[in-house]
Amino acid sequence: MYEDDLLFVNAVVDLTIGSLNMACSSLSSWGEATLNDPNLEGRLQITRLLDWTRSQALINNSLLVVHHPSEADEMKWISFTYPGLIGALSAITEEKAAAFLNVGNSHPNADTEDLSSVMLNIRSGLELRDFNGDGVYCNEDIFDALLAGKHLSGSIIHNVQEWADSSRAMVIETNNSGTVRRVHGENSGVAGDNLAATNHFRKLTNATYCPRYNKIVDSLAVNSEVDIPRQWQLMKGAGGVTTNLMMIQYLPSQHTVLWANATPYYAAHTQEPQYFDLNELFTQPTGNMDATQLPQPSLKLYPNPLSPQGDLKDKSGRELKRVRIYNLKGQLIYDESSLPKSEDMGSTGLYFVLSEDASGRQYRNRIIFQK
Repeated sequence: MYEDDLLFVNAVVDLTIGSLNMACSSLSSWGEATLNDPNLEGRLQITRLLDWTRSQALINNSLLVVHHPSEADEMKWISFTYPGLIGALSAITEEKAAAFLNVGNSHPNADTEDLSSVMLNIRSGLELRDFNGDGVYCNEDIFDALLAGKHLSGSIIHNVQEWADSSRAMVIETNNSGTVRRVHGENSGVAGDNLAATNHFRKLTNATYCPRYNKIVDSLAVNSEVDIPRQWQLMKGAGGVTTNLMMIQYLPSQHTVLWANATPYYAAHTQEPQYFDLNELFTQPTGNMDATQLPQPSLKLYPNPLSPQGDLKDKSGRELKRVRIYNLKGQLIYDESSLPKSEDMGSTGLYFVLSEDASGRQYRNRIIFQK
């Protein structure tokens, strides 16, 4: 039956351990780690690399799905996923909570009765406004949803949430023997206000060696401050493997995402990411005949990073009729009919370029301006 097939597909993480190369990694940073970034000022950020077997079926069919539940007790959420996966693999809610699933390294299976899908458990904790019934929606709901499930294989979930005046991050470790969470202060060597996860348990079982985790630890030992560009670059260096299919950076305070995808020949971390304003996605109209078309990924802008000695150019030579540039706080700093010169830019930092060509096609780019 179709329902059984769908449930089986959404147990792929639980049932195929060892046959799929899922070597994911993630890093969340906040507080002192991001305090000196003028766009964050101590707020939370998280960067995640999804690594999986380099199947062309996956590479050619990556999806960004915006869920608009009709149930009053459920909220909108975004899934970075593949066809058939209705559970949460990489997900963000309208309430600025996010969960990213990694495979664990310990898979005891003594109790195989009444098992549940880890991806569907994560979805329940994310999507329901109050899974545990305590009257508050927070990442505690996601932990309790996983705690309520029983899983055949080991999984590691990097879970974050940001409120108006605080942030919270945890790494949830779960397998057939139980479920625990690891928080700041249980970092296993990670310096500063940072929390890292790869594919090795560090609390549910004894920590074992992981080269990607050690690279993160070494980088943060040199400097525990992590601004937005550095977190992206740090994770590229520490976790940028050839099987990297998606790279995602989420900034809850701006409610924005950078999303890079693998191509048939190149890993995701080597590609220019697309920029998405999640407020815009959550307010898009819905319906069976919805023909809303999101902007195209990007022009070929260079140089990037842009220095005061250079001007921004487009390799394709398209005729543009409008170019807007926003900083990470969402402030419009440039609105003209041509690409900016270096003197039109502001201070050093990350910027988003929204442009429209003569035919009305829209593009998004991320550029770094470095004085």
